[in-house]
Amino acid sequence: MGLRVAFFVNPLAGLGAGTNQKGSDHLKLDDCKNSTSIPAAERFIDEVKTCKVTFITPEGCMGGDIFSKFSMSSVVLLPGPSEMSQRKDTADFITTVNSMKPDIVIFVGGDGTARDVAAVLDKEIPVMGIPAGVKMYSSVFALSIHHGAELLKNLADLGSIKTTRGDIVDIDEYDYRTGKLNLKVFGTVSIPVSQEIIGMGKAEYSIGDIDGIVDYVAENMDRGTSYIIGPGSTCKAISRHFGLFTNELGFDVLRSGRLVQEDADENDILKATENGRTVMIISPIGGQGFLIGRGNRQLTPRVIERIGLDNLMVISTPEKIAGISKLYVDLEGFKGKWPKYMKVLTGYGNYKIMPVIS
Repeated sequence: MGLRVAFFVNPLAGLGAGTNQKGSDHLKLDDCKNSTSIPAAERFIDEVKTCKVTFITPEGCMGGDIFSKFSMSSVVLLPGPSEMSQRKDTADFITTVNSMKPDIVIFVGGDGTARDVAAVLDKEIPVMGIPAGVKMYSSVFALSIHHGAELLKNLADLGSIKTTRGDIVDIDEYDYRTGKLNLKVFGTVSIPVSQEIIGMGKAEYSIGDIDGIVDYVAENMDRGTSYIIGPGSTCKAISRHFGLFTNELGFDVLRSGRLVQEDADENDILKATENGRTVMIISPIGGQGFLIGRGNRQLTPRVIERIGLDNLMVISTPEKIAGISKLYVDLEGFKGKWPKYMKVLTGYGNYKIMPVIS
């Protein structure tokens, strides 16, 4: 019979990324054709369509429409929204599947969706998130769409799921938009034990001795180069070195030590690359190790391809990098090839070589 998988997508998830919003909870979507998460769900289902799995999904845009594109027969359809889905539709679906005791619940979305699932999900049913949101700090998300698909294939082959506990974490989007990252744990859920999932939420670390990193970066800046300073306290120490106190969760564009653009979106960054060489300075997420794909959705494939991997500078305090074993990259559609290892600046001229999983 194979595994029974309850599956749905939040069509609204990730919508805020394209307009430099820090989340999508406050947004509205009038047409599923404009969804950014539905294409992610389609890519996931396309990879797992031959698995020995019976899918349980809502009718319409939350799932049924996706399966109809692949002419899959092993699908159980439950009532879904006739129009655009709302948070209540997630709760209704999960409440229904609780009684059906699926082997796992898989959703496509972000932290907001994860919260809605966890609020009503039977604690004994494991869950996995396919990353498609703006906020993804909870420890339930697969490393990428592909990694999530590989995990489901492995579970289908095994026919059983070994589990552990994962935290559901979310933030206040208003605070986030004003540069404050206030993480709050909203509970725990059961998640599969697998290297395909980041089983740890974002960890906070003391900024420690960052002066060496800042001095080294500042002394080696070229006046004819544009510098994109990424989010987070580690990177923002560079902006503060030049007397710039900007949104800690946004991207700054600097040139000759002067602020060209604060809280830059994808288009702002692309525009900066038109003025010659551009260097991107970013830092991995503490605890998780994510370099690209979590908390910096402005870094699209177009941005990274335009800047070039040779112009990507990774920085981290020794305290933070000590808690990270690998750097993770989730950048669907990137045409280049990520190196197996990258240098991380950890002090004045001091580097640590880290493996990269993409």
